Amino acid sequence: MAAHHADFSQQALPVAHLQQEENDNLLLRFEKFSLATRMLATAFLAASAAHHMEFDTMQ
Repeated sequence: MAAHHADFSQQALPVAHLQQEENDNLLLRFEKFSLATRMLATAFLAASAAHHMEFDTMQ
């Protein structure tokens, strides 16, 4: 039984390693996506603020 258990953990290690790499890739992709979203949101808010200032000065 102990030998079988040891064999199982030997097999599980590479799988865990691959899973970790996959998680890192997903995290990296999410960080890039999140950064792009923040940049878009900032640009949108800046444009919106500029538009409101223009509108205020027109009145």
